Amino acid sequence: MRTSVKMILAVLLWISFFGLVSCTQQEPVSDLSLGQEGKIRFYSSCRSFKDLFSNKGTADSVVIEGKLTMPEVIVGKVPAVIILHTATGLTGPGAEHYAEVARTLNKMGIAAFVVDSHKTRNIKSLKDGLTQITWAERVADAYAALNLLSTHPKIDSQKVAVMGFAGGGTVSLFSASKQIRNSLALKDLKFSAHIALYPDSFCQLKRPDLTGAPILLLLGEKDNLAPVAKSLSYAKRLKSSAVPLKVVVFDEAYHAFDFAIVAGSKMPYFMDMTSCQDRTFLLNEDGTWYSAYYDRTADRLADFGDFTADCRSVDKQGTIGGPVKARMDAIKAYQSFLREVFKLS
Repeated sequence: MRTSVKMILAVLLWISFFGLVSCTQQEPVSDLSLGQEGKIRFYSSCRSFKDLFSNKGTADSVVIEGKLTMPEVIVGKVPAVIILHTATGLTGPGAEHYAEVARTLNKMGIAAFVVDSHKTRNIKSLKDGLTQITWAERVADAYAALNLLSTHPKIDSQKVAVMGFAGGGTVSLFSASKQIRNSLALKDLKFSAHIALYPDSFCQLKRPDLTGAPILLLLGEKDNLAPVAKSLSYAKRLKSSAVPLKVVVFDEAYHAFDFAIVAGSKMPYFMDMTSCQDRTFLLNEDGTWYSAYYDRTADRLADFGDFTADCRSVDKQGTIGGPVKARMDAIKAYQSFLREVFKLS
């Protein structure tokens, strides 16, 4: 009887100890000089573009996290891709999508760093993802990830690309700005390439003065959440910076067409935004926002309020999904692009 009690107490103590260990928050790191992999907490900053560009305001830090996975076979230093999620974050069934992208990259010999901009900020819903975090904060997260990866002994700091989906795609395009790069990157760092899948092109750089890194845009022909016509118009302005820019539009594809969970079908989601295409918000060189529709400048994008309130139909939803072929072709497109950028065999 005594032996049984001792065994039970020992088991309870073991469970308690390892339960506490598993619940302990990982300490944030400032560098990866020890070659860390897996879940990593690190520091980002939270300032508006206006404060960022003027070097004013306090650079309050925030802890965010990401997951770094490496190729199985590593010879020398490998290239890397920073992966930026949509406004829904890494929760729900879509979380597997980013893990799949990471595995695809790892098989190519590329390290993958999936950045979670939501979890530590307590953002738990699509609505919060659209309203409780700014473009400036997400761009700062991307550059914080770049700065961090540059310290990893197995990663080539001159071969780090950024790849974003929907809102993450918008961030990928913002990060191509030379001014933003100069404000956030350490030393001589810059992204070696930018990939944007169906970005929210309602928000754009007013004067695309870009770093010169190549850009790949992957768009859905029938996207009605991030209308393709809006992105194509933006692409023309980006091309004016004389950067290598490739645009691929996939037939019959809607928003998030590359997500396995909706490939081969189409599903109603969020709101149809096609009637809002006259709303464009341009990021000025001083970090303020300008809208020709409202004919005014604002310090923050949020100062324009709910810009879709009078142009969207509450009873008309957007659509996600598309042909399986579009999904598979998109994967092939970014694989081919990265092989060329990183000069992989």
